[in-house]
Amino acid sequence: MKYPPRDCEECGKEFIPRQYNTRFCSSRCGGKAWKKRNPDYRKNHFDMYNKPREAWKKANPLKHEIHKKVYHHLDEYPMDSECVFCGATEDLQRAHLDYEDDGHNYITACRACHWWMDYSRRKET
Repeated sequence: MKYPPRDCEECGKEFIPRQYNTRFCSSRCGGKAWKKRNPDYRKNHFDMYNKPREAWKKANPLKHEIHKKVYHHLDEYPMDSECVFCGATEDLQRAHLDYEDDGHNYITACRACHWWMDYSRRKET
């Protein structure tokens, strides 16, 4: 079905809409209009991801220090070539068994097994 031409609400360019309620000539114009309607987007988006991270750091200072140390010295913490649970060779991570010995007590697990391992540990506590 053809709809009559109309003007883009953002740039004013005439276009033929694909649907009866299309207001913008392109996704770029739609994005510009959205940003004008939501000026605090960047601030809110930043806070949404950083506030929980900062709260976790304060609640788990030992874990944070170990994660930071391992991340900055990856060559000192080698990983195996496969997951110890399922044998997967892709998407491998260091899964810490506990945080008592300065980060050296870990195994190599794929993302799914690492999640399962942490989930099981959370259910126990």
